[in-house]
Amino acid sequence: MKQAIFEQIAQFVSIVKFDDLPKELISLIKTALIDYTGVCIAGMEQNSVKSVMRYAEFMSSKQEATIFGIDKKTSVEFAAMINSISAHSLDFDDVSWTSIAHPSVVVAPVCFALAQKLNLSGKELILAYGAATEAMHKIAKISMPNVSQNGWHTTSVYGVFGAIVSAAILYKTPPKNIINALGLGSSKASGIRANFGTDTKAYHAGMACYNGLEALNLANFGLGASRLAFEGDEGFLQIYGGINGFDLKLNLTMPWDLLENGLVFKKYPCCSGSHPAADLINELILKYNLKFEDIAHIDVGCSLLAPRVKMRFSKYGFRG
Repeated sequence: MKQAIFEQIAQFVSIVKFDDLPKELISLIKTALIDYTGVCIAGMEQNSVKSVMRYAEFMSSKQEATIFGIDKKTSVEFAAMINSISAHSLDFDDVSWTSIAHPSVVVAPVCFALAQKLNLSGKELILAYGAATEAMHKIAKISMPNVSQNGWHTTSVYGVFGAIVSAAILYKTPPKNIINALGLGSSKASGIRANFGTDTKAYHAGMACYNGLEALNLANFGLGASRLAFEGDEGFLQIYGGINGFDLKLNLTMPWDLLENGLVFKKYPCCSGSHPAADLINELILKYNLKFEDIAHIDVGCSLLAPRVKMRFSKYGFRG
């Protein structure tokens, strides 16, 4: 019997070590963690963050992990959620071309919160980030662009798997429990683009962190799930991507996705799909001393996905 997708991930998580990470990958991860921390602190004043912070105070009195940018702690789950929402709220977070998602905001918050609670090393945190983004992106590689074209918010849909893997690394979770957590995560993966332009878009990222941690904790307490929840009949691949596929191979670390396809660190706090046009406008302004009164109309080329992204203008400013 060939390994299911989640069995491949569980085996990878159980054997990967820090020394397996190429030096170039470690350097990239460090940059990603620094970038994440900056955009996280910058987003702390957004309404989405404050709303969920009030909810966290209502729901939990635990003091396990730090909320970035303020002198407060909460549970691991809520710390990861809040630190994820804040990092996504300004749309200033990094981007993966493989998943068309924002990997750091769904992986780094879990890594930081658990590393603090468990008093783990920087190397362990970096390993968790590297393994989680690798698994997350290889899952995306066999299900994109369908998942995005069907209206799902890829950051949260794939992010729940990244959160599970990062937590599994740090908790040193046995393979059976990882498989069950990923199966459960398939039922907890969500986020629809109809909510773009509202506070809920940023919440999607935090939801993925929270759901991933909950899925792993439930699996560690004995809750079971299907090993074929990804590629099986009526599984993730069919439901989210409309794809039928068995005997799939993730080819984890061959090569590492972050080294093959990289990460985009944003120049502007807006969707990366708009950055080429912004760069060109800046170039034209500098070259021709352009003013808005000089412009009759603007023709902009865009990707096939861009017209499908629904945005709402908001009187509250940044909403992702």
